[in-house]
Amino acid sequence: MFQIVDWLNQATLAIDSTKTDLLRKVQEVIINKDDSLLDNFLDEVLGFQNDRNQDVRKFIVGFIEEAIKKDPDLLPKVITNLLMLLDDQSVQVQKRVIQAATNVYRSALGWLSRARSVSEEMEAAWNVMARIKVNIVNLVDSDNDGIRTHAVKFLECVVLLQTYPTADSMRRDNDFSLEDIPLTLKIARRRKLEEEATMVFELLVKFHGSQHVSSVNLMTCMGSLTLIAKMRPQFMGRVIAAMETLHSKDPSQRYSSDHCTVRILHSVTPLITAQTLLSLNRLLTRYRPFSANLPPTLSKSQVSSVRKHLKMQLLNLLKHAASIDYHNNITTLLTDLGATHQEVSNTNTAALMWCERNSYQEFTRNTRIGTNTTRLLHNSH
Repeated sequence: MFQIVDWLNQATLAIDSTKTDLLRKVQEVIINKDDSLLDNFLDEVLGFQNDRNQDVRKFIVGFIEEAIKKDPDLLPKVITNLLMLLDDQSVQVQKRVIQAATNVYRSALGWLSRARSVSEEMEAAWNVMARIKVNIVNLVDSDNDGIRTHAVKFLECVVLLQTYPTADSMRRDNDFSLEDIPLTLKIARRRKLEEEATMVFELLVKFHGSQHVSSVNLMTCMGSLTLIAKMRPQFMGRVIAAMETLHSKDPSQRYSSDHCTVRILHSVTPLITAQTLLSLNRLLTRYRPFSANLPPTLSKSQVSSVRKHLKMQLLNLLKHAASIDYHNNITTLLTDLGATHQEVSNTNTAALMWCERNSYQEFTRNTRIGTNTTRLLHNSH
């Protein structure tokens, strides 16, 4: 403990990278080696968030992220600090906050979902988290391209956390979704979270088709939409329509739909939810329905990079079982993008094998359930 105090004292007087090196030593001890000390030294470490050095402030963002990951009960003590750092003058600090917010938001939802009851302190922390979410949603309209990139990744996270998986959903370890949120949780209702996620998805689709999106952000958004389609297949048709529009002057009417402003018609009680919806509606109105083909602002080399990325994402979608109804559209696009017959054929074969394997597993499971039910009925007689 005396060593930690000494490091903190040295950090107060240190300059440049020496300060962050000392703070990393403190973090290593109080988070990774002896987390019982975390609460004791939390305020002392957070005190460095106003340091003149942006690298120190970025470190504090990472420290908050790791502290919440280690002990979600600390959320009420640190979430306001994160909100303040989101408004930092340094673009690098802002980007680090948005990056951390992805994990912090997931932790916050899990923390609330596991609670037996919600205290006033927990509700206050959730309201601050919701304010962070609103602010990041607005940053998708930022003048800084890097901030917009990080904001897109955060929106991807919101869609995945606030929607339901299906039988065909791609799964990841420790996934969290809307089905993990208790129906009894009043401050985070499933229905409202899902409606909000749908609007966020609409915003991503419109951003993807914007006339003035940069090549980096277009490819980032394309990757986010692809992941959403794989993990939430209910959005598969919309995602393919969005990609189809980038490459076709006459996108299929079967999969395209009206991308006008989406509004929530029911009354919204919580102020924060209302602010989120207002921000989303404003942004959805700002981004016009997506135009045919790629943005005219892209250079030839950027167009080439985007088309290669589009081809890769379409091949990924072709492998997914939920894309089977859209194979003709995807195959046509891939052919136009220069994919060989062998590439498409191999991907199709892999997808069919995946479907057959899953169908067999489902059949086996249902047969087993039926057999067990028959035995139970037989034994009961």
